[in-house]
Amino acid sequence: MNWGGKDRIANTNAIVRAALDTYCTGNNWCYVACHSAGCAQIGYALALYGTTGGVDSWNIYWISAAGSAEGGSEIANAGRYLGIGLPLDEDLKTSVMRDPVFFNHDNTAGVTHYMFAGDGWADNPAYDFGSALLPGADDTAVAYHSAGGVNNTAYNAQASWCNASDTTCSGNVLSTGTASWLWALHTVQFLDAAGSYSHYISDSNEGICSQMFPFVATYAK
Repeated sequence: MNWGGKDRIANTNAIVRAALDTYCTGNNWCYVACHSAGCAQIGYALALYGTTGGVDSWNIYWISAAGSAEGGSEIANAGRYLGIGLPLDEDLKTSVMRDPVFFNHDNTAGVTHYMFAGDGWADNPAYDFGSALLPGADDTAVAYHSAGGVNNTAYNAQASWCNASDTTCSGNVLSTGTASWLWALHTVQFLDAAGSYSHYISDSNEGICSQMFPFVATYAK
């Protein structure tokens, strides 16, 4: 589902939906793995186009989401996420991504999202600058509130969501499994309590995606 990764979601989501139409309809069923803004793309597709006349548009078993930007990023709030001046950055602002007018994250067309949240530093220090803008635990690009799927009721702009092992965090503790503070059908599958995984697949350990890949390999059968 290569949608380019730079342009705004509404302008490029048709590419994602076309891939779902091709591979996830009829007798074909899909497992979907997403990363970063790609998770916002699939969430948008499901919320706005996931059902047609009360019938599911696509056959999707589940979604695994690593470093999901579904809840937005405070780095985009400051004017930069993936780069300076990229159109996509406007969508990744927390105020935009969490606006129910944009899309309703609770409406997943019945598809469960398994969330993988990182809390590590990148191999390239140039990628770590954004961590200072992110509340609580983060993978240097998105905070736990986004990567974990914290819903709008539980979220506020100053809230920190952290690992239970982080004794210096005065905010909320994110735990694995389902909870009332998550969007519907979102469950936290992995939390980076050891602080080992950044946002970036280019890292030597492949970042938070390295924890999603074995899950997909094991359960997507």
